Amino acid sequence: MKLFRRSLTALLALTLSIVPAIAEDKLGSEDNPIKIFFTPSVDASTITKNSSDFIKYMEKETGLYFKSAVPSNYIAVVEAF
Repeated sequence: MKLFRRSLTALLALTLSIVPAIAEDKLGSEDNPIKIFFTPSVDASTITKNSSDFIKYMEKETGLYFKSAVPSNYIAVVEAF
């Protein structure tokens, strides 16, 4: 049992040391922006304009990068997640 625990612990430590090397870019970076999807509850052009202003504000205030989209319907928003 002790050998199993030591082996499992060693395997876990090895896995944790490798994961950061193969992980994606940090969420909110330019290469991996935070994605925000708006449901098309009103005119899509209105949402697009307002979301653009909102994204600029969020990037300025947080220092993170965001990407927004207005899918064609609510189901597309759910599928995007």
